[in-house]
Amino acid sequence: MRYTFWVSTMAMALAWGTLAPAQAAPRFYEGAPMAYASAVERRDGGVVLAFLRENGEVNGYYCQCNGISEKRMNLDKYGQASIEAVFQLDLDSEGETTFVLSRSANSGAAYGLHAYRYERSGGKMFKVPALQPALDAIVRGATTMDEAQVRAALASLQLIDYSIAYAPTSVAGFDAIEHAHGKLAGYFNIDGELLPGKPADAPAFAYKKTYQEKDGHYLTVTYLLGKGWEGGRAPSYHVKWITWETQPQRFAGSQDGPFIEYDVNCCVGSVFARGLYAQGKRTGVWHYEEPNTIRSSGAFVDDKAEGPWTYASGDETTTGMMQRGQRTGRWEVRPGVAEWRAADMHSYTGYDHFVKDRLDGPSERRAGGVVQWQGTYVNGKKQGQWVEPGGGGNYVDDIKQGPWKKSTPDGGWQVLTMLNGKPDGKLEQYAADGRLELVEHYRLGVLDGTMESFYPDGKRRYQGTFADGKRDGAETLLYPDGELPQFHRNWHMGVLHGVNIENFQNGKPKQIGAYNMGRKTGRFQYFRDDGQLIEETMY
Repeated sequence: MRYTFWVSTMAMALAWGTLAPAQAAPRFYEGAPMAYASAVERRDGGVVLAFLRENGEVNGYYCQCNGISEKRMNLDKYGQASIEAVFQLDLDSEGETTFVLSRSANSGAAYGLHAYRYERSGGKMFKVPALQPALDAIVRGATTMDEAQVRAALASLQLIDYSIAYAPTSVAGFDAIEHAHGKLAGYFNIDGELLPGKPADAPAFAYKKTYQEKDGHYLTVTYLLGKGWEGGRAPSYHVKWITWETQPQRFAGSQDGPFIEYDVNCCVGSVFARGLYAQGKRTGVWHYEEPNTIRSSGAFVDDKAEGPWTYASGDETTTGMMQRGQRTGRWEVRPGVAEWRAADMHSYTGYDHFVKDRLDGPSERRAGGVVQWQGTYVNGKKQGQWVEPGGGGNYVDDIKQGPWKKSTPDGGWQVLTMLNGKPDGKLEQYAADGRLELVEHYRLGVLDGTMESFYPDGKRRYQGTFADGKRDGAETLLYPDGELPQFHRNWHMGVLHGVNIENFQNGKPKQIGAYNMGRKTGRFQYFRDDGQLIEETMY
């Protein structure tokens, strides 16, 4: 009866709708007055766009309608207008771009065209401002416009990564350039050679466009091929140089006027170089900056650095004289750029000497007033006695030779002999308080001979022998009393060979056995700490 009653109750509940299957929540646009025929779904991220009529105006919205979130988010406002077309297009290697063509309902019936992209990391749609001037030009003055016409106009644009935001140059005319416009000057290969036309098999290494002509000079932008276009993606280019040129069909050599070079990292274009060209050669004061890495400034004469120059990084700033593009004389060192300095990076002061751009003469670095490096260069190589962190030693033609003292990470030091830049002979390592910790022997940089280590109280901790970098012979690890072996074993050229004994700290054996060239052989015995045999195995 209970079973029958339960089935009857279920049937009634389903009939009443109280236990009907759960229905998905309606999407934000369902049942709302649509300004476009249907919602539009992008290929990436499960993003759905819809355009609604609200209070006589058209508003665009979107949601990540893929189960992550159904929340409605604002896309854009179009005012009193109609939505004529919504479509997707891959303009560059950054992926899908959504285009919305609208038409004003006011007198004149002007068209509007906007582009949007989806940022996966933030989960939001955003406008593409770098592309807007080109979009405005496509619809400006048009009496009719549809998706096909917009696609055709976009196809005529030179490829450029529109997601990059370029820093202002502060050069008259440069910042006003609309990169979607201009006149093509030519395509170039990686060797800077002018190509007969746009390559069909693979993207060109670069292309150039001109935007203005004045007295035989052309305002020219050079665009370099970016990464990420492989795998079927549309190739995209980024701005590399902006300058005036007399022969823009040449890849380089005809620059004449202000010059800007951009360094592109991810989606930011920062000004890397700023200066002036005269008939293809750098002249006057120039500034270079690679963000968070290095900054330099100085003058050029006839395309060669000349006079005072400064180079700054996170750890130091160097200032000195350049002569025909080469450092010369004494260069002073002072602290670097503080905001570029990592937490574990020192700030140095000191000096160097140069002859024809090679280190030649005394050199020094101090940190907090304490000498870190001090010595002499001869023709670009360290020579003679040098002070280095924790000690120092002798150099011959930039190679360490003879007695040396080196610091260890824990504040101690090592005393050793170097032969052709490698440890040779006895090495002794001391703790920060002067205690002997380790003794090793080397032959041409390879462990060869006895090795010993010691407990803080001076008692021996370890003793073994190496041959050609491999353990060879007896090896013993002692308990802190310095007398009782924790283990004693034998090696032959890096392989266990011979008797192998382990002991408990009370002196009783823990394991007794033997190896033959790395394999257990004969009787292996295992004991408890009271000396009782618990296992015996024959091999």
